Amino acid sequence: MAATAVKTETGARGFGGERVKEALFGYSFIAAPMLVYGILFFYPIVYALYISRYDWGPLGKIGNRGTGNYHELLHDQRFGIAVKNHCHRMKS
Repeated sequence: MAATAVKTETGARGFGGERVKEALFGYSFIAAPMLVYGILFFYPIVYALYISRYDWGPLGKIGNRGTGNYHELLHDQRFGIAVKNHCHRMKS
C-alpha cells in the first residue's frame, strides 16, 4: 500500500486564519462610522419615546403620564381624520 499526501489549507479555517484576519480588518474600518450612525439615528428615537411619557411645562417635566399621551392620541378624532386623509393621499 502506498501512502498518499493530502494537502490541507491551514490558514483557511479556524480562528486566526487569513480570511478571518482580513474580515476583522475590514470590519474595523466600518465600526466607527456605524457607531456614529447608530448614535445619530437611534438616540433621537429613543429620547423621543422617553420624553413622550411625561407631561411637560415651560420649565421642564411636570409629571409622569406613562402611555396616557398615546392613549389620548389614538382616541383623538382629528388624528383619525389626519391618518385617513394621509392614507387616501398616498393611494392616489
